[in-house]
Amino acid sequence: CGLDADGYGRKVFEQGAQALMPDVPYHHFDGGDAEARADAFTLSDVFTFPIDNIQETFGLAPIEGLAAGLPIICSDWDGMKDTVTPEVGMRIPTLMAGAQTLEREAKRLQLGIHNYVQYTSQVSGMTVINGQAWVEAVVALTREGALRKRLGAAAQARARSLYDWSAVIPQMQALWSELAERRAHFEDTPAGGAQARAPMSLSPGELFAAYPTAQFSDRPRQYRRHPNLADTDPAGAVDRIIKVHRYAALGCKPSSRVNFIRVLQALSDQETLWSSPLELQERSGLSSDVIERSLLWLEKFDLALQMPEDVVKI
Repeated sequence: CGLDADGYGRKVFEQGAQALMPDVPYHHFDGGDAEARADAFTLSDVFTFPIDNIQETFGLAPIEGLAAGLPIICSDWDGMKDTVTPEVGMRIPTLMAGAQTLEREAKRLQLGIHNYVQYTSQVSGMTVINGQAWVEAVVALTREGALRKRLGAAAQARARSLYDWSAVIPQMQALWSELAERRAHFEDTPAGGAQARAPMSLSPGELFAAYPTAQFSDRPRQYRRHPNLADTDPAGAVDRIIKVHRYAALGCKPSSRVNFIRVLQALSDQETLWSSPLELQERSGLSSDVIERSLLWLEKFDLALQMPEDVVKI
């Protein structure tokens, strides 16, 4: 259920559903139609919001899910860290590329090489939602009706107590009063010290560092091929995702097809053999920047698997 501004997103969803889950029914509700939107909430058992895009800040949609009395499964992302608590749903860990790796996206936007849609899509392509954790959340809420009911009731209570206009407007009035009080006692004194830092194009990895659960550079990581790729041609697996995501229409992707394939080929398909980014760099001859970009993209689309944090050896 949602809006589609240019047709690109809807085609990705529709063609992706047909290619990736042909046995599962897919229905699109027009988010611009109030009646259709209400039907989507009424007919639902769970509200899911797998967001991986820096355009999403506070997240009005999950609030609508709360108000509808639905348990929430959403990304652990920016505003949802405040709005979706364990009492009302489940937040799934997210991982984004580091600030240094994403500097290229900032520069290309600044220079007009990429437009805003391409800029946000590039960052999204290097943002991972933990797929296994998402599956476990869906399975839990599918099987446990009592859990859905308990979370849904708490969700609606939270929406009414915190996000109803009767709760929001008094907070706005209190803020206005506080600001008026500050203005009344404001003293215009010259600022001292060094000039504020104001670069022309900050990396989105720096601007939006607080959005994801973690960034790639936060700790050592190790990877192997995803178990789903057993006996699968790496090039064919990469090509399938590129086609489903319609990267040709978007006009850009986090790295090249060749780089994706080279990194995937460098990864072991054995359960006990994991590789660090440095090992992959040495094995493939690619730069650390390309390795990070490629690993995040491969992990995002279940082509690479990251070793769980609790068993990573430092």
